[in-house]
Amino acid sequence: MKTIISSSIAQTYALAKDIMDQVRDGNRVICLYGELGGGKTTLAQGILQYCGAEGPYTSPTFTIMKQYDITLREFVRMYHIDAYRIKSDDMIELGWQEIIDDPKNVVIIEWPEHIQDLLPEKFVHITCEWIDDTTHKYVINI
Repeated sequence: MKTIISSSIAQTYALAKDIMDQVRDGNRVICLYGELGGGKTTLAQGILQYCGAEGPYTSPTFTIMKQYDITLREFVRMYHIDAYRIKSDDMIELGWQEIIDDPKNVVIIEWPEHIQDLLPEKFVHITCEWIDDTTHKYVINI
């Protein structure tokens, strides 16, 4: 477990790179926990940028899920999911099993507690916490 304090978007994006450098086939689901304003979307944006996804990188709050082509090692697709307004049954209908079964996919989930029962046994667990307007705390368990 590692705790990082970030005081800028640049620091958060550097953290995103460090996280993705450790992601492998066995832990390619990245779960971002935390309250509104905790820094989940900023971290997700940093991950998308580092992986070569074409922007803009907006939160999928209303679309629930966005798919991006990426160019990071063996991975070719990244799914960014905002599970705040859904339940596990909804995620299954959106193709969860096909997404998770493909080893070339990486998945970022904001609000994963809403679909906790669908998460694989091993995943990256990141708690995001707002400290002040420019500072966030990230607790990472890879």
